[in-house]
Amino acid sequence: MKNQVERQSKELSGQRDKLKSQKQVLEDELTPLENQIAMIEWIAESNPDIFSIQKQLEKLHSNEKELSSFMEEQAKWKEISEHIAILRKEINSYPPIDRQKLNISELSTKIASLASQIADKKARLNDAEKILTQSSNTGALMRFFKRLPKPEDQQANVINLKKQIADLVIEHTKVQDSLKVNQNVLNRTETLIAEVSKYEQVKSLRSDAIKRRSQLSSTLANMLDRLTMWGIINATPTGVEEMFALVLKTHSEVAAKFANANIPMLKERASALRSEIARLSYEIAQIENILSQVEKAVIAKASIIGATLTKTYLSDDIQARKFDTVILDEASMAPIPALWVAALLADKNLIIVGDFKQLPPIVLSNNALTKKWLGEDIFQVSGVRALWEKNEPPEYFIPLTEQMRMLPQIANIANLFYDGILRTPVNLHSSNYEELYQWFNKDWGHDMPVLLVDTGSLNAWVTSVGKNGKGSRLNFLSATVSVDLAEQLLRQDRPKRQEGGPKRILLVSPYRPHAELVKVLIQENSLLQDDVISGTAHSFQGSEAHVVIFDLVADEPHWKVNLFIPDWDDQIKCLLNVGLTRAKFRLIILGDFKYCQSQGKKAFLGKTLLPYLLKNYPRIEAAQLVPDGLAARAAKAQMSMLGGAIEPDSDRIVVTQADFFRILSADFSHASSRIVIYSPFITQDRTGFLLPQLQAAAARNVFIYVLTKHDSERKKSELQQYRKLETQLSEIGAVVIHKLHMHEKLVFIDNDITWIGSLNPLSFYNTQEIMERRKSTSVLQDYFKILRLEELLSVPGKPESKCPICGSEMIAADGVKEPYYWRCVNDECYSRGISQPYPIGGMLTCKRCNSKVEFGYWGDYPHWRCSSNTKHRQKVFKSHLRLPKMVDLIPKAERKKVCEILHIDNFDSFVINDNRHLTKSNTVQTSLIGDTK
Repeated sequence: MKNQVERQSKELSGQRDKLKSQKQVLEDELTPLENQIAMIEWIAESNPDIFSIQKQLEKLHSNEKELSSFMEEQAKWKEISEHIAILRKEINSYPPIDRQKLNISELSTKIASLASQIADKKARLNDAEKILTQSSNTGALMRFFKRLPKPEDQQANVINLKKQIADLVIEHTKVQDSLKVNQNVLNRTETLIAEVSKYEQVKSLRSDAIKRRSQLSSTLANMLDRLTMWGIINATPTGVEEMFALVLKTHSEVAAKFANANIPMLKERASALRSEIARLSYEIAQIENILSQVEKAVIAKASIIGATLTKTYLSDDIQARKFDTVILDEASMAPIPALWVAALLADKNLIIVGDFKQLPPIVLSNNALTKKWLGEDIFQVSGVRALWEKNEPPEYFIPLTEQMRMLPQIANIANLFYDGILRTPVNLHSSNYEELYQWFNKDWGHDMPVLLVDTGSLNAWVTSVGKNGKGSRLNFLSATVSVDLAEQLLRQDRPKRQEGGPKRILLVSPYRPHAELVKVLIQENSLLQDDVISGTAHSFQGSEAHVVIFDLVADEPHWKVNLFIPDWDDQIKCLLNVGLTRAKFRLIILGDFKYCQSQGKKAFLGKTLLPYLLKNYPRIEAAQLVPDGLAARAAKAQMSMLGGAIEPDSDRIVVTQADFFRILSADFSHASSRIVIYSPFITQDRTGFLLPQLQAAAARNVFIYVLTKHDSERKKSELQQYRKLETQLSEIGAVVIHKLHMHEKLVFIDNDITWIGSLNPLSFYNTQEIMERRKSTSVLQDYFKILRLEELLSVPGKPESKCPICGSEMIAADGVKEPYYWRCVNDECYSRGISQPYPIGGMLTCKRCNSKVEFGYWGDYPHWRCSSNTKHRQKVFKSHLRLPKMVDLIPKAERKKVCEILHIDNFDSFVINDNRHLTKSNTVQTSLIGDTK
């Protein structure tokens, strides 16, 4: 229709195109001019903002400098928190501080009052004693005349006053003591409050630093977005310092570039251009209006019109007339209301063409009414599908049973969906092979119509991602394999694809995020861009290609996917039908077939499709097809998907979760010798995110160690998931080491990179915790020395990794005086200190010189004494009696005494019972270096 309109309006179309060309020239001039004006205005407007940002950045650095002294002790944050909790508990045990001060004030007042009373009583005593002296020296007659008391009465008065003074002094002393106690409590409370307040200030300082950095990052990002939009910069750093440095540098460069610009003249020119563009737009609109009338006339007179369904219901001109016959193609994917609108245009005949065994209309909404009216296809709603399935199709239903697209080998797979009714003509495509072989590398080594490529041996790990509020999937390894295969299928000397023609190879997957990842990989490979396209099965319905690579994507650890659930079979069969039947000559199916079959054994995929494929078509391991360095390419694909790596330009940075994992991934990608990860908790999403980089590192012969909690510290509901995660890490070559009661969150890379903080490296939670990265050999060496890491990492794989008593796993556990000690997973079994030699052959040796030992005493306590140096000795503990050869060293005459000292009821019973296979219990762990819970 468009071509017919153009033919009848050639002169007008030419005039319109000429005006559009003129308008485009003006717009091409206006856009950079407006950008230039905006940049010049930005130079002046941004000066105060830049000054403000600089001050805020200085304040931020000051805050972070204050914080850095505490960050030096980040490994002890938990201990600090626990200490503060204890202090708060002690504060709460004391009366409120205002009440304490009131008590002290009352006690001080009382002390002053008592002191005054004592002084008064002493004065009265002094007077009484004088009177007593006078009375004692005066006769009775003179006492009468002088009115003096009798000596004995005055003596009683003096004694009474002395007693009162003594009582007051005692009370005064008690109140003073009470005041002292209260003053000490007040001082202690104030000290505690000050200490807690100091910690709260640190927390506040840390929170303020994070908030300030986030605000500065947002402000600078807005500035850099404008500079990117203007084309001044093409890469945006993520660190606040780097962003500000780029803003300053760019501001200076732009200011110098436009120092002599005449802004009024530039604005005048821009205004003139806008006016001219507006005039041309008006003239173009006038011509378009005339052309629309031509289109209207063409539509009114045409005998046959080909249009999209959307055009049919949006065009008033099409809606204004009727047609003898309306043919609706691809009707199964069309929303029913749109089909109604198109069907109403038919006067006599309506032909609906579609395939109800392919995908129905796409509906993104979860609303029930929306799904009902827009999500069901016409065959379902009309009842045609139900009648067909009952073998009672209506007379107007015509099944097309002869297919003209696929080779018979591919059509046989399609017949799984069409109940075997499809027929393929003899010698189909025989004349078209020449077109295929012009570009297809038939000598690639595995050319056959249908090929199964098994990714099971690759240890592929599916990553879960959010999409439209739902979970979706992508698989970095299988995505890389599919692109590698596409490259192998293309001849290097192939002719260029005809402009506008279909792509030669379709890379199809069930998940949109995975398809988007493959698109990124194609865009990065210039050899593929013109010939290969990626998409979901939905996006390719109605399309076809000479070659299709269909990636199932599903793999560990995700077992709850629609492909594996029988309730989803109807929709999954439609998706698989579309995806697998786009191929004309070659179909390659990529997946972990064993995993998919075992997880989906009750669904169509595992019960029907995969058994049929594995029985009838050749299968080859993906590892045999892809070139070396697959893991590295998959890791690179991941970084591309994330927008590239973030490379720190400072030896010390502090980041939140927003940047931590991308920078950590980049560090992993550069690792050359060793990666050590302390992560108490592990989740499948975060492990899946980091796994491509870890797998690539393992392929480079980098040693990978993961320290995490032991199963005994996990919830029962989590055990299966944790074991699966640890198994996957082991399968890629990582060494998993268990440590009891651990809380450290650390990463060590090679000999110089240390990550320290509060984020679990292998776990994901939406938090604002922080991590610090230091690039320093000395810092890493200090941590290795403090944590005794060399000894810790050297045990796995050696005899020391197994309990000498029961053969179970030996795990590290937090020590009291050392960073850890070794103990059997079974409680009350065997344990040893870091420096204590492992009992090779069941014999303890001197922990100082490794010589043989013999039984003896030091004082009244049993010891193992060194046979080479009598000054070397170590105590005997209960756990030693689980080593039969050590028991033999204790004389029978001494065993009863040893039992009494070690609190053992019966020597023989204890030794015999404890040397049987031990099972896990909740009793106390007995250590070779002491008793520890």
